[in-house]
Amino acid sequence: MSPKEVKKRHILTPLLTALLLLAGGTVAQAQADPSLLFSKISIDTVKCIGDSTVVRVGHSEASDVVVADYRATLSSPGRVFLPDGVPCDGRCTYRSPVTFNNFMNGQTVSSVEEIVYVRLNIEHSYIGDLYIGITCPNGQHATLMRFNGWNSPCTDTIPTSAHDWIGGSNVPGTTNFGIPNSSGAYGDWKCDSTHADNAPGTGWNYCWSNSTTQGVGYAPGDGIIYRSDNSNNPYSAIDSSHVAAKTQFYHPDQNFGSLIGCPLNGEWAIEVIDGYSGDNGYIFDWELSLDASIQTGNIIITGSNVLGDSVRRVDDSTYVLRAPAGQTTDTTVPYTIQLLDSTGVVADTVVSIHYVGAIHDSIIREACHGDTLWVGTEPFTETTHRFDTVITPQGCTEITEIRFTFHPTYLIYDTARFCPREALVWNGNEYSATGNYSYFDHTKQGCDSTTHLTLVLLDSGFRAAIEISLDDERWSGDTMLAGCRPLRLLLRDMSPLGSSRTWYLGDGHTLTDSSATHTYDSAGVYDLMLAAVSQQGCRDTAWMKEAVWVYDKPTAAFSWNPEPPVMSHPTAEMLNHSTPSDRYLWLFSRSDGAGVDSVWAFETAYTWGYGTEIVFGEYGITLVASLLHITPYGDSLYCPDSITHDITIVNDWLQFPNLVTPDGDGTNDTWRVVNLLECGMYPMNELWVYDHWGALVYHVRDIRREEDFWDPEATRCPDGTYYFRFTAKSPFGIVRRNGSIEVMRKRD
Repeated sequence: MSPKEVKKRHILTPLLTALLLLAGGTVAQAQADPSLLFSKISIDTVKCIGDSTVVRVGHSEASDVVVADYRATLSSPGRVFLPDGVPCDGRCTYRSPVTFNNFMNGQTVSSVEEIVYVRLNIEHSYIGDLYIGITCPNGQHATLMRFNGWNSPCTDTIPTSAHDWIGGSNVPGTTNFGIPNSSGAYGDWKCDSTHADNAPGTGWNYCWSNSTTQGVGYAPGDGIIYRSDNSNNPYSAIDSSHVAAKTQFYHPDQNFGSLIGCPLNGEWAIEVIDGYSGDNGYIFDWELSLDASIQTGNIIITGSNVLGDSVRRVDDSTYVLRAPAGQTTDTTVPYTIQLLDSTGVVADTVVSIHYVGAIHDSIIREACHGDTLWVGTEPFTETTHRFDTVITPQGCTEITEIRFTFHPTYLIYDTARFCPREALVWNGNEYSATGNYSYFDHTKQGCDSTTHLTLVLLDSGFRAAIEISLDDERWSGDTMLAGCRPLRLLLRDMSPLGSSRTWYLGDGHTLTDSSATHTYDSAGVYDLMLAAVSQQGCRDTAWMKEAVWVYDKPTAAFSWNPEPPVMSHPTAEMLNHSTPSDRYLWLFSRSDGAGVDSVWAFETAYTWGYGTEIVFGEYGITLVASLLHITPYGDSLYCPDSITHDITIVNDWLQFPNLVTPDGDGTNDTWRVVNLLECGMYPMNELWVYDHWGALVYHVRDIRREEDFWDPEATRCPDGTYYFRFTAKSPFGIVRRNGSIEVMRKRD
């Protein structure tokens, strides 16, 4: 474009509309329809690397980019979440702006007819919960729909004049905007649009216009918006189903006359507030439609621009384009052509140029040493390269490089050694005898080669041999060994001249020592294998099939009854819980300390004490359970398991003192039944204490602690003679005892 200003007549669309980008505060830029803005773009799409392209922008047909008439609209898609009547991010108002900037400076709204309609695509349950309004650049506003809900944290953000429907009230569950998500959202996630309960429903279009012919208003009594020709069915909510034909439009709550005097250029915004807690919703987009008659005058195109790598600006309408610096291979570079007017960027479009590289191809020709490669009539017998140059239809220089590579052939002499009982695999061929062999092959490049191979036998007489033992005294190399788990096995490598080996023990374990020990923890039959390697690298293997037989053992377990036994009846019945087992040995530590008593039985009873011996305390009991197995040789093998428990015999002999000295010295201050608490065998008991006149001075049931015994000091009983009566019950019988108690305090 030339530096002087060029005026073009603006072709108007029927309606100038603004679609809101619902991202809170983002201003959409005016953008032209490229099909009307550029009438011709003729730029070479293929160029040679190193060449330049001159681009001229103007109105003349001689220009590479020719500018034509254009039209302007404002549009951007989007969606905004309407939280559930609570402040989110510190706000309740959800305000979505859009900016007009292509009207005459100072131009304003002069009549309500200039605002054709305001359209809102929305879903929300209970329409009475919402306040909807529109604000122009200087702050004037109009209420589209009043709020008719109840109190919430967001109620105070709604203008006072926009509270309460005129002639009606909100009845919950009657009318929705669109088809809302009915799952609801209650709790801490009301502000979280990503929560599953806050998934968007389906939005419907709702349009407000001063010039609607549908007679829309608020229905008295039920809070439903309806058309006058559908008043007999107020529950059939409708949307503005035909925006272009302006059908089913609603009249705004506040006449658009409140917007007269608003500047046309600047930021217009719609505000939506959910004033009642109970349900969420979404706005999907909104639109402000202005009458085309208010757009007058000419648009002044002030300049142009071309953006991209290696672009040099000559003047306002001429640009020089090159491939990026250092480029050596084919590449495609995009360039953006922009037109500007007094309002900013009017329109842009993108063109691409494909730059062709200088070196077009690289070819490798291969052959074996001694062969000849031909290019036309020219022979090549050595590794070298040449270049062929051609001119492409685009006029670019293309260079083809041909590289000639001659691969060598091979003649190899080699010697290989192999072990007895082993075949030698060499270069994919198997050999089992000494001698000289010739092997013909091809290199990986396909060239002929010859290998002369001499095979030499390593005759070391190497043999692998095994010996095993259970006790390090008796060793065997051909006899199986049997024992109970855990079985400890000793192994030794008897191979002559062995240098390394690996033991395979049959249970997944391996060892590498020449003399080794291994323990089998699980019952089973195990094979042994020794893989040995001689000092010359020869390998041999020794096997012992079913070499180790490991037998299971039982699990010994027992309990006794009663628990605990008592000194007055020091007998306990042994209860055997061992599984599985074939024979049982009981060992009881004697109460006289003279060794143990043994009993062979499945279950038995045992009594501690001999004659008049008094026994109480702890004694050891051991049960040895054995499981019988028959080895493959017919021998009997008992595998034992043992368990030991300590049993406590409790002293249940009760003693009743006849003297108590309650003088506070901590000794014999209270009268107590000795062994009553210690043995714990008489939990049900009762004590009565009387003075010498027969008056009851103390009574207690079920003594459980020291504090329950009689304290003469606490009961204020003087020195003298007192009488007691005591009864108690236990599994071994009933105790009844009467007697006297002498209370005697120390005298100073």
